[in-house]
Amino acid sequence: MYLFNSDLRVGDIILVRGAAKHSKIIAQLTSGHFSHAMIALENDIFLEAITGSGVQTTSALRVSFKDKANVVVLRCIFPNKLTEANILEYITNHFAEYQGRKYSYKGAVTSLKEAGGDKTNGEYFCSHLIAAIYEDAGFPLLNKPVYKITPNELLSSEILQEITDQVLSPYSEIALLRIKNKNRQINCIDGGGDTLSTDAKNHQKLLKDTAKYFTRNGLPKPQRCGQFPDILTDPQNESFSQKLDYQISKKYKMLSINKYIESEMSHSDFELDISSLAYEIDQFGYDHAQV
Repeated sequence: MYLFNSDLRVGDIILVRGAAKHSKIIAQLTSGHFSHAMIALENDIFLEAITGSGVQTTSALRVSFKDKANVVVLRCIFPNKLTEANILEYITNHFAEYQGRKYSYKGAVTSLKEAGGDKTNGEYFCSHLIAAIYEDAGFPLLNKPVYKITPNELLSSEILQEITDQVLSPYSEIALLRIKNKNRQINCIDGGGDTLSTDAKNHQKLLKDTAKYFTRNGLPKPQRCGQFPDILTDPQNESFSQKLDYQISKKYKMLSINKYIESEMSHSDFELDISSLAYEIDQFGYDHAQV
């Protein structure tokens, strides 16, 4: 089994083949092996657009593979260091503008057809998200509309090179032993695992459940929860912002958003896990202790 190592960097594009039935269908319809795409951010985080939760961030700790054949990593070939710095800085500083947007089912379907225009309506599907980020940064990956780009088409880009062997490493025996002793499972994307975020899914429900409060006040529906603060602090909305804030907060609490993260950090084994990890790093070194 494999995981990403520290050589993975911001902007790297990851193509994966999932184990779900729809993954096989997507791969077949796009004439390739891969069914999903995501992009690497700082601090071992990925940005991806998935069904159910839309555009979300995902920890690298939740992304592993049983077979190296089911993942490929691509890195941009930039014309110079200045361009590289500008593009990677854009990704780092602006990824939050995409986070929280809905998954575009219509866009994903119409991307398979040669004809037809943009049906995404401010939403994203996986490879569309990656292509859009790079195009918005001023560095298009392919000479075609971003809403028509499928995961396997990214392999044909002349400005992307494969670096899979550089950034993928097998699990260490120490890590596998620790996981076994904890009676836990490795989340292999190609072995039935998934990266669906409970909190990201709840944020999508929050958007849906609060949409009526915005439209009642003559405002368009927000496309992501990150727009709430700007709307609430806009002087033009002062007459109803306090009530709107109360309505949003009430729904937020009802959905228990972020409770999953809180529970993961407060479970009974959390401190023991940290202590065990520190011991293994001290005894065997970081490379052997990492999961």
